[in-house]
Amino acid sequence: FLERQQANIVLQRWRRANSGFLEELKQGNLERECIEEICSYEEAREVFEDEDRTKQFWLTYERRDPCLVNPCRNNGTCVYMETSYKCYCSEGFEGQYCQTVIEDALKCLYQNGHCEQFCDGSAEHRTCFCADGYKLGEDGRSCAAQVEFPCGQVPPKELVPDQSAVGHTRLVGGRQCPPGDCPWQVLVQLNGESHCGGVLVNSQWVVTAAHCIHGNNREQNLTVVA
Repeated sequence: FLERQQANIVLQRWRRANSGFLEELKQGNLERECIEEICSYEEAREVFEDEDRTKQFWLTYERRDPCLVNPCRNNGTCVYMETSYKCYCSEGFEGQYCQTVIEDALKCLYQNGHCEQFCDGSAEHRTCFCADGYKLGEDGRSCAAQVEFPCGQVPPKELVPDQSAVGHTRLVGGRQCPPGDCPWQVLVQLNGESHCGGVLVNSQWVVTAAHCIHGNNREQNLTVVA
């Protein structure tokens, strides 16, 4: 048997948070409502007294189905996929939570539709998407890298200058670009031969110098090689 003092320590009972007379009249307490007991969404709302903070807590509370509180805004539909969820937005809205209003006049031809990388204007409303290795941001426009070296970013390579090429180039300034390091650069060919350089804006548009297009009266057969 234990001594009385040791036994009292072992058998000590912790008091419930906010316990006492008229407990329900006191402000909500997270320990009492959701840790000592299983709380409802309304009880958690009483604790935080803020809708956004309550939703963030509820999404991680005992791995509950996040669609029970529907984090999708503007009448978006929430679909639960075991470890995550996806919002299917109503017409006129976009973003991870359907929080961004789509402007009807916002097309890919104007500032790339405000998309950071690629813009798809084939549907009624433009849609932004990202290259391999990137993930579309919550705003439905930005792209965040998900791997160490995503598309367009490769490990730096040591370049050995080619002395034989000195004096035989029209390039002013700039730097040498290893294969795969500058995926936006393209070659503009005229009748199958190298003609000019260009920059890939999207899958349909290339920016190049004006003299590469105009000032040539003969028939032109221009192609782009990435």
